[in-house]
Amino acid sequence: SQQQPPQQSQQLPPPQPDAVPQEGLPPPAGFRLGAAVVVQGLQSRPELNGARATVLNFDEAKGRYQVRLGEGPEHEVIALRPACLVEHVE
Repeated sequence: SQQQPPQQSQQLPPPQPDAVPQEGLPPPAGFRLGAAVVVQGLQSRPELNGARATVLNFDEAKGRYQVRLGEGPEHEVIALRPACLVEHVE
C-alpha cells in the first residue's frame, strides 16, 4: 500500500458573518434591479402570493427588497425578504 503525502490545507477561511458586502455586489438572493419576480410564501398578506412584481432596490439595513406590484397609478411598493421572492421566468 502506498502512503499518501499529507494533505495541505488550501481551504479559504470561512466568511465572516459580520462582513459588510462591498459596494456594487448583488444582494443576497441576487435579484438585479428591474428583475421580474413572483411573490411566494408571504404569510402577512397571503393574497399577494403568486403576484408578479418588479425589483426596485435592496435595503441592506432591513435586508429586504423594495418591489413594485402592478403598473401605472394602481401600483403598490412593498418591502419583502429575499425568501419571499422567486425570479419570474416567461
